[in-house]
Amino acid sequence: MLANAVSTSAEEHRYYITIHGKFTRDLAAEGAARGAGDDGVAAAMAAYLDELWSRAEDADLSVISPLDGGRMSAFIRNSYDPDHAIWDTELPQAHTFPRNVDVRDGAHVATRAAGSTDSWYHATAAVVGWPTTSVGPDFLSPLLIGMPDVIRTISITQQLEPNDKAVERMLAEDTNNQAEMDRDRKRGKNIDPRDRIAADATGSRGMALASSGAAGSAVVGYITISSRSAEELERTKRTTASRARNAHLRIEWLDLEHARAFATTLPLAGGIK
Repeated sequence: MLANAVSTSAEEHRYYITIHGKFTRDLAAEGAARGAGDDGVAAAMAAYLDELWSRAEDADLSVISPLDGGRMSAFIRNSYDPDHAIWDTELPQAHTFPRNVDVRDGAHVATRAAGSTDSWYHATAAVVGWPTTSVGPDFLSPLLIGMPDVIRTISITQQLEPNDKAVERMLAEDTNNQAEMDRDRKRGKNIDPRDRIAADATGSRGMALASSGAAGSAVVGYITISSRSAEELERTKRTTASRARNAHLRIEWLDLEHARAFATTLPLAGGIK
């Protein structure tokens, strides 16, 4: 699932949630039970959307409506061409996707929309370090609402995994952490307190998994920023990195991989088939 934050004005932020369903045997079987071919898969995805809608309202989040074809086209166009207003749904279908994508520069990717002579420049960062200490529910606010002049899209994907796999991954992380600190001790090097905190957090997570039997989850976050020029983009990258530190996140710009990384924050980037 992707949660995309899109600024519609200086004071207002709307959040668009897109459901991504990996086309597996389970999804195919559920779709077949609801109808034939793509109609059945669409019915299954609609059921997931209805459940998500109900859960959002249970969490006191106001849901307006699903996006129809015109609104979805405007949403996709706005994600790479912020000049196009997200409420402008009078868009030819052929103009939904970019006319030109320039991936030659490893520090960004440039896109040009159909009917436009101007390009937008985008850079994507991956969240490589999540908070290792207790944070409040608003810990992402420096990125979500703390940069009113920065055009950005934030996506967080979460995939549940079996308990055994989560414990196995935790043991591998803990082994690497302990080995790194042991090497530092043998070299007479002071251990970074942040590494110690991270190691303790990994051990605590393992104890929670072992004692409660709770399933683990793999969480990945991406941040894409957009600017009108490469120079402005570099300035915006510095601002974004600073706000990420305020949110207790460690990010890494995916240079030389922006062409592929950019798709992680696009709506319907992976599709369902």
